[in-house]
Amino acid sequence: MDISAFSRFMRHAREVRRWTLADLARASGLSQSEVSRIESGDRLPTMRHVKGLSEAFSSAPKESVSEPTRYESWVAQLVDLGERARIDARSGPGRWKRR
Repeated sequence: MDISAFSRFMRHAREVRRWTLADLARASGLSQSEVSRIESGDRLPTMRHVKGLSEAFSSAPKESVSEPTRYESWVAQLVDLGERARIDARSGPGRWKRR
């Protein structure tokens, strides 16, 4: 599976905070394997993942001007990225090939 914008954004937000996968898992209430699979693009995020990640990132100090500041803003941004990842996964290469 290709790495989605969601996965890239998630990895960037984690790395600028100098968090390990375990740190993000603890802060988000997700398992380390869930965080790893989402970040590597092996799993599409669910709303539960979005909520946990939003909670973790919104509770940490803001790392760049373009980052959301409030929990609700994180949810909105991650939902948007997650929906784009789902659309890309459904319409990926070969999806509409004639059989």
